[in-house]
Amino acid sequence: MVSNALLSKRAVFAGMAIVSVLVGGVFISAKKWRSNRFGELVPREKFLIWENEADPMAAGSLPASVQFVLTNVGKVPVTITGVESSCGCAKPVVTPNLVEPGRTATVDVVATAIPVGEKNVPITIQTDSSVTPHVELVLRLIGNRKPPFLFKTMGDLTFRGKYPIKDTRTFTVITIENVNEKTEPEIQCDLPFLKITQASRTDKPYRVEDVVMRYRTYTVSFMEKPDADSFFGRVAVSDPWDKRTHIDVNIIGQLQSSRIKSVPATIQLDKSLSTSRVLIITDEPTAQIDFKVEGEPDFLLDVREEKRTGLNKVHVLIVSSSATAIPEPRRSNLKVRSPGIDEELLVPITLGLNRP
Repeated sequence: MVSNALLSKRAVFAGMAIVSVLVGGVFISAKKWRSNRFGELVPREKFLIWENEADPMAAGSLPASVQFVLTNVGKVPVTITGVESSCGCAKPVVTPNLVEPGRTATVDVVATAIPVGEKNVPITIQTDSSVTPHVELVLRLIGNRKPPFLFKTMGDLTFRGKYPIKDTRTFTVITIENVNEKTEPEIQCDLPFLKITQASRTDKPYRVEDVVMRYRTYTVSFMEKPDADSFFGRVAVSDPWDKRTHIDVNIIGQLQSSRIKSVPATIQLDKSLSTSRVLIITDEPTAQIDFKVEGEPDFLLDVREEKRTGLNKVHVLIVSSSATAIPEPRRSNLKVRSPGIDEELLVPITLGLNRP
């Protein structure tokens, strides 16, 4: 017959089985008991740092490369079933996939170096071990490139809507440079109808004495209407201290087709042709079409409506009384507006002496 005291002791031992095991009258730790029955991967270092002082974009520069080591401290083989990086900038490779007890596996990580700042890249190793199904590692990238250099650009140069688009678009160029540096980044645009103007410049402290992170903001605006409603181009920002380095900012344009058109699209008046007729057409009926010469040109123009055809066509007669008296070409615009469809159109006018 089993005594109540013995039953109590058995109950206590059963409850402690998860934390410890009695072997030959001696308790061993749960960790050791666990390692004896399962495989367990333990990283030599969970956290590794890669520091860079060179230009990561320069020819011959090396990418960030580190190696983690995992040891199977258990008594059962562990199979590595997968590896994931939290960033596409880092590619981890594990060798081998099967880690025998007491043996090691390596995790070689190749990452894109950064020029400045710090960046943590978590890496997760997946295994078939019930003790360590996930092993978490962290690669810290540190960039200490020596100034001055072009760091990066920010901004959205997308134009959508009706022309003329009065709103400008902006982009920012960030450089790391000495506080007294006078050199400016080189800015070029491959779309001739756009104008780029520097709007502001501000400095922020950097980790090195007498060095700043300089922010230059530029505005992009239209000088004239593009030939097509859809266009694509780029702004090239060149590093003035390293001609090999440049960053492109894409320009995308999707303008709405004008609901007012003129035939012809431009007006030319000179000695041989002092009168021109323009047909103004709207894409939907409107009760009113207004027109006038924009600005105050130094030549005389008589602009009047000749006739209307329906509710969407107006024939305009333009007569110059001073074309022969203009020694050099003059330019203005015929401004056409339809309140009914809330849109304006500028028809360029060129007036000048037609020399043989």
